Amino acid sequence: MRNRIVKTISLLLVSFMFLSLLPFSGAAADRFNLDGQVLSNEYLAISVDPEFGCYTIGTTGGNPDINTDNNKKMLYGYPDTGTSYTTVVINGNVNIYGNGGFTQSPEFNTSSGNNISVASYGNIVVKQILQIVQNNSTNRKDVVEIKYEIKNTGTSPATIGTRIMLDTMLGDNDHAPFRIPDIGAVTTQTEFTGNNIPQYWQAFDSLTDPKVVAQGSFLRSSANKPDKVQFTNWSNVFNTAWNCPVNTGSANGDSAVTVTWNEKALAAGETRTYTTHYGLSELVQDVRPPLAISLYGDSTIYVENGQYSPNPINITAYLQNIGNGNATNAYARIECSGNLTLSEGQPNRFDLGTVAPGEVIQSSWSVIIGHVLQETSATITVIVGADGLEEKSLSKQIITPVIPIETDIASIKITVGTVKMRYKDTYELRTIIYPRETTDTVVFASSDEKVVTVDDKGVLTSVGRGFATITATTSDGTRSDTCEVEVFYAWWQWLIAILLFGWIWY
Repeated sequence: MRNRIVKTISLLLVSFMFLSLLPFSGAAADRFNLDGQVLSNEYLAISVDPEFGCYTIGTTGGNPDINTDNNKKMLYGYPDTGTSYTTVVINGNVNIYGNGGFTQSPEFNTSSGNNISVASYGNIVVKQILQIVQNNSTNRKDVVEIKYEIKNTGTSPATIGTRIMLDTMLGDNDHAPFRIPDIGAVTTQTEFTGNNIPQYWQAFDSLTDPKVVAQGSFLRSSANKPDKVQFTNWSNVFNTAWNCPVNTGSANGDSAVTVTWNEKALAAGETRTYTTHYGLSELVQDVRPPLAISLYGDSTIYVENGQYSPNPINITAYLQNIGNGNATNAYARIECSGNLTLSEGQPNRFDLGTVAPGEVIQSSWSVIIGHVLQETSATITVIVGADGLEEKSLSKQIITPVIPIETDIASIKITVGTVKMRYKDTYELRTIIYPRETTDTVVFASSDEKVVTVDDKGVLTSVGRGFATITATTSDGTRSDTCEVEVFYAWWQWLIAILLFGWIWY
């Protein structure tokens, strides 16, 4: 009996030791390794120059769903630094972050997976925080948050501008091409400003046969959105640290991305944060011939200042004909479930016509995240097909958290943050008042009734092109919420307005 007990205990100890050696992906993702100036986890790594604070990024294990992106470059030179840098403009003076030394030299923290440094320019203190964080798209810690906290410690205002420049290189391709939602492939110098800035972007080692795929986010946070982004030639922006124009239509060649916040006053004592993200991209795809399909978009939604962010989200599908013949009458359509709905005016189906062998066509949709009362996982499915071909589909789950409500503070929420409407259309806003047993009613108002009007039930009517803000206020006047509305012309409305002289009566 004693021998049996001893054997049992021995087996249990051996089993425990064996299991302890097995990899556990959740724990591994939270473990960070430091090797000289390189901080890494199981997916990617960031290298930071200890003297100047400039950085570069590469993969370790890469996307665990594929084996073609292990130990690859994502920015030029990895693990050597020097070609990606950040510009800080202070009262018109252009500074390259780190070139003038530090008040806190770059220091790694393997517990939080970051590198922090601080540089001072007179009364302006700039903190650089480079951190491996959770990726909205993959739900893994495989993206680098590139963040600058700039504080005015003086007694008078200062004017601050910032530009983050990334020298993109995917694998061995230093001329990495890009893809942009609603635009498609971008291989020539292109600039976006204001509301035209895309939510995210992708870089590839190859558009037709990608082995390494990266993704950047411009609008992950609604706070302090950039004013301008460029997909451009690296040499141009490397040698011109501020206000570098693009030569629209010229080939990017050695490609780079810049993210710019224009010069703006920073009050005495004020701190402003500038953030962008760059890391791995998800790769949800079905490459069985003749039609290959891949699907991209955020998988996780965050709550920021009582609102969902990002909202709406972009869902993009790429259809490629990898067969030998034309795919005629090809199409792509989207199906949303649960709290997910298409933005106003968005068709759920795109007719793509004839897709030639090797041709790639992009379809993008804007999807609104509706309010939920408990954490919800809803499904988006994209279906593609063509004449004589069997339909195929890809799905992704979108996780929506609950917006926390302080139980002792009453509040009102409009369930969407933005609405896009076609001219002469209607849309009904929905609001939620807490606590639910309140007797308060809601009063709606439009900032520009020449663009959109709103009735007492929250029904919007678009009456002119442009932008307006709708405010919902409780009847006691103590609580309110807003949403932004954009009114646009459909193509046939432009036809009426221009070709048929419709402005006289339309």
